[in-house]
Amino acid sequence: MSIYIFDIKKRKIEFINFSKKPFGNPAFIKSLLVFQFVHYIAGFILTFIGYVDLGKVILSGGIRGFYMGIFLTIAVYTVMDYIYLLSNYFDRLNTSLKLDLNRVKSKLIWLLVFFASAIWIMQYLSEMNTFAYFSESLDVFLSEERSIGSAAFSIGTVLLFPFILFLSFYVSGMINQVVEVNDTGGKKTGRSNTGGILLLLRLLIIAFGFLAAIAVTGLPIDKLTILVSALGVGIGFGLQNIINNLVSGIIIAVERPFRVGDLVSFGGVDGSVKIIGFRSSVITSVQGSDLIIPNGELISKNLINWTSNNNLRRDNLNIEINSQIRDEEFIKVIRETVRNSEAGPEITGLEISILSYTGMRQKWDLSFWVTDISRHAYIKSRMMQSIFRKLREMEVEVTSFN
Repeated sequence: MSIYIFDIKKRKIEFINFSKKPFGNPAFIKSLLVFQFVHYIAGFILTFIGYVDLGKVILSGGIRGFYMGIFLTIAVYTVMDYIYLLSNYFDRLNTSLKLDLNRVKSKLIWLLVFFASAIWIMQYLSEMNTFAYFSESLDVFLSEERSIGSAAFSIGTVLLFPFILFLSFYVSGMINQVVEVNDTGGKKTGRSNTGGILLLLRLLIIAFGFLAAIAVTGLPIDKLTILVSALGVGIGFGLQNIINNLVSGIIIAVERPFRVGDLVSFGGVDGSVKIIGFRSSVITSVQGSDLIIPNGELISKNLINWTSNNNLRRDNLNIEINSQIRDEEFIKVIRETVRNSEAGPEITGLEISILSYTGMRQKWDLSFWVTDISRHAYIKSRMMQSIFRKLREMEVEVTSFN
């Protein structure tokens, strides 16, 4: 069932068709039609040869199974449409997060189809008066206690434990792939705790899933302690670096030495933090490449965070001129030129100091703050161009400017 949005904020009609196939795969609908047709034929044959009650059950099961399949199909795609609608609305309210709708569909639809299929099977078996038989037989098979040596177990606990773990890892991975942090776009540098919060959320989901799996399956704590101890020894020898990076990722999420969107320098590379992950983090360099760095290195080595407290960056320019211009006039010209230039609104705290006199040569230092560090190089370039053009108009010889 398609949902359309009438957007009047932009003063134009914008129709957003979230699902172009409201009934999903046409092959599925054909399968339902064949399913219903087979039940019709079987029901009429059984009724014709005298098995009236059984024929009614078959006919009723076919009809209800068909319509239940249609209803659940519509329900699944309606839920998907509303998720699209909510994600679109959420993206407009919060620009620091963006939901990848294609991944939402590919990840979530399988869960919805799984639960819808389970509901359909239970409803069909109930309509065929066989649900109690199958459920009791399955319950006996899953809950019957078995033993290997002194260890007692049941098939249900053996299956339930990995299923809960798989579900928790699946949901955690879905959050990581579906939710995209969008703090680095635009002219301004965006900073957010989103990356760290998402990392902690994924860790909590996995931890909760592990504890829930233990609680549901009823594993004895003493045997679990022995297992964890044995795993700890193996991890200490074989997976030391991986565990170090995982723990470092937790430290980064809790202490927040940097956040998604921060401009940092690490190992001679300048860039912005793109992703904070379990094992590693991603820094997008100013050249556009992604640098994948293990979290352990980010914790143990020096990292410069340019935007930890504010969005300012201190810089300076050295200018050497060959002129008899007076100091007061030179300072006034520089200040007026910078103030009236394109870079003027982004420059603050301009300080002009003389460094040396050598005959007619004067060496000056211009120290200033750039208010938008993400455009630092561009602002500095515009400032230099404006000053150089002004001094050339005044016929002041510039021998060095850097």
